[in-house]
Amino acid sequence: MMNKYPKTTFYILLFIIIYTLGGIGFLLPLFRPVLTQFTPFILLLTFILVLSFHEKWEKKHIIILILSYAICFLVEMLGVNTGQIFGSYQYGNGLGLKVLGTPLIIGINWVMLSYCSTTVAQRWFKKPFIQIFSSSLFLLGYDLIMETVAPFMDMWQFHNLIVPIENYVVWFLLALVINSFMILFKVIGNYQISKAILIIQILFFGIISIFLNFIL
Repeated sequence: MMNKYPKTTFYILLFIIIYTLGGIGFLLPLFRPVLTQFTPFILLLTFILVLSFHEKWEKKHIIILILSYAICFLVEMLGVNTGQIFGSYQYGNGLGLKVLGTPLIIGINWVMLSYCSTTVAQRWFKKPFIQIFSSSLFLLGYDLIMETVAPFMDMWQFHNLIVPIENYVVWFLLALVINSFMILFKVIGNYQISKAILIIQILFFGIISIFLNFIL
């Protein structure tokens, strides 16, 4: 176990640097188009890193991850094509390759956030109900921040730039479902990596949001 600590610290520092440079770049018009193209690759790289530190793989863990991706992608696909789940919105080009108007990376981002938040919750709390509720509440807070920067980063945009309340309700309910799978089937990742990725992403999007709303 001791040999993993330097490796963990190295990757955490690496992603701090990557996300810091990315945040600065997004706020500079000259670099924004290039960074927009790199966003899905950074998310995929982050996801691979998180899973690479998973210590005890079991068949059920793989099944839950695949099932979670399928559910999240399907819900997002139905949502963007019907406008009846999250509200009326469409995806931009900031999340890469799409199928039926839905970026393939969006399901991966859902799974990564659920995986990391439930890993942290399972370390902090003992009762499964509190673990599920707290990690889902975190994802709701994450979405509140994301919605303020998503159009700017060409990720997605709601009609008339108004985010309807049903978006947040469905986000929370979907998080409850996916996080329940993660926790009930004991899908637990590396605590240090998971906590670091959550903090890095919250700071990344939060700081961009602050600049957009109060400084720029």
